[in-house]
Amino acid sequence: MAFLGTFLIGAVFLTSGAIKTFYSQPFIIHVQQFKLFSPKLGSLLAILFIQIECGLGIGLMMHVYPEYLVPFSISLLVLFTTLTIWGVKSKRVIDCGCFGNMIKLSVPQSLISNLLFATVLLLTWFYPVKGYYTDFWKTGVMIITIFLSSVLSKNSIQSPLLNFSYLKKGKSWNPDWLPELKNQITQECCLIVFLKTGCSVCKEWLPLLDQLHSRPEAPDIIGIVSGISETEKFDKAFQVKFPVYAIKPELFGKLVFQTPSVFLQSQGIIINGWFKNFPEEYL
Repeated sequence: MAFLGTFLIGAVFLTSGAIKTFYSQPFIIHVQQFKLFSPKLGSLLAILFIQIECGLGIGLMMHVYPEYLVPFSISLLVLFTTLTIWGVKSKRVIDCGCFGNMIKLSVPQSLISNLLFATVLLLTWFYPVKGYYTDFWKTGVMIITIFLSSVLSKNSIQSPLLNFSYLKKGKSWNPDWLPELKNQITQECCLIVFLKTGCSVCKEWLPLLDQLHSRPEAPDIIGIVSGISETEKFDKAFQVKFPVYAIKPELFGKLVFQTPSVFLQSQGIIINGWFKNFPEEYL
């Protein structure tokens, strides 16, 4: 029972940590949204937690020093559950950020899963394997995992090492993502641009997008932001010539990993995509 319990919880921790390792920026932003630390310190703490989560995950799976790792894991679950509840109530975050942009858990789902994980870990703590000894090589694997997660998560801040986005070249645009323009997007050629009000690079793109929008031969431009409130902020901050629409924040996070992002689509199929750098062919 103890081996199975730590293995299952460890697998969840490792999966969560690996997702954040391959693209750490969403989790860094999530930590910064709590506004408990400076942006730089928040970034460092986010990377540190990713390392801990990956190391803890592989350690639990291999049952490394369970007398220490199990109570430490329970403490982390309690800490981050408390932070999530506080963050949501204070409207600083909308979810736990456990699985980055890949899987979004609602607050009730997060609380229930954390309660279940803590219960399983408590059982393994109260009913340990008698006379169990941790082999030294397992500790080595745990240390190597922490090191690798550190290197990969730092290298994935700017762009994902593995792209899990729904928007890739050759993929279809789902008309239900933006019902207001269902016919236009599936029947015409257009540039779909994902933007954020506080994004400095997005601000640099706006004059270029306005110029492109005024050119008759250019594709139509459709701006997309995250949530109705973001649309209101965007309208107040910028007077753009192209239309801007809102989609749900959780969907926004699944569609793009960074802003600005622009996709050329024709008849509902993604033809090409650009990130951070404005497409030269439209300058």
